[in-house]
Amino acid sequence: MRSDNHKQSLKDIFPDDDSLFAYFAGVFESNGSIRIQELGGITLVYGGSEYYLTFIKNTLKTGSISIAQSPQFLIFGNDASEFLKKIYPFLLVKKDLAKSAYEYQIHINRWKGSKINTKEQNYRLKARKNIYSYEYNDEMDLEHIDNWIYPYFIGFFESSARIKINNKQNDYWINIRLKTKFEEILLLFQQIFDMGYTYPTRGSYFRWELNDSDAYNLLSNITPHLLKNRMLSETAIKIHEFIETADKPLNEKDIEYIENLKETTKKIDSNKVSSITILLCEELMNKIDQFISDSEGLSRSSIVKESILYYLDESEIPKSSSICEDKIKDRQINLFLDN
Repeated sequence: MRSDNHKQSLKDIFPDDDSLFAYFAGVFESNGSIRIQELGGITLVYGGSEYYLTFIKNTLKTGSISIAQSPQFLIFGNDASEFLKKIYPFLLVKKDLAKSAYEYQIHINRWKGSKINTKEQNYRLKARKNIYSYEYNDEMDLEHIDNWIYPYFIGFFESSARIKINNKQNDYWINIRLKTKFEEILLLFQQIFDMGYTYPTRGSYFRWELNDSDAYNLLSNITPHLLKNRMLSETAIKIHEFIETADKPLNEKDIEYIENLKETTKKIDSNKVSSITILLCEELMNKIDQFISDSEGLSRSSIVKESILYYLDESEIPKSSSICEDKIKDRQINLFLDN
């Protein structure tokens, strides 16, 4: 069945360009990133399952999929800058990042074939630093929001949402969590749908959470437009509707039926790999690589993950390091996370 889906594209779900690129804008603001190639040009990066990324590639008819560590969809150079132009009108928090990357690519094109002098080297170093260290500090411009916010939300949801069936003393309910650094976006979603609540989590992240009937109503509304999370959403809806019509308290047969459906959602969800990109300076990356060469069975990702967990458990550890201070963080490690 999935081999047939690979021949389709997201245009089957969002046939007009505004809806399609609003969807991609939501994906980009949720988990998209910009890299700078060694030779200077930009690369736009989307993460996700290979199945999902193949849909994206078939839709855009450009880019490539890398599965070296975790699947990533990559768009390079001028193709990346043209894509950023198309999603730019629908961006809420990464407009400046998209504009900087687009302008950087134009600048690189002008210098193609020319000798790079010291002034140009300094410009590129500064531009790369600004792109890699980008943080959103402005207020969102809500005046230009229109009907495209719906496909934007679908894209954001597909990239960040966690759908789960919770259980406490045989009381089952749907739980949805949407996590991001951009609190303003979550508050906007909360206002639009008039459900759920938003709160800060560990670090600089925020979470929009919905439970039970709120979660069911949201999924009932958006499931026809989902791609990556559709099977998971449909199963969650099925469990909720069964519980609503079943006699209370649930008997053993009902509980067994629900638990079997829950196992289905776990199998669906286990196909997804959650990851974040950690930016490091060259010196720290070299230290990590040296440590790996002196050890066995270690990887960059495992070292960083264990370091973060140790850091969080040990309150006496100094909260800053001078290794990468005032240095360009242009080295990347993909850190794989548990939900």
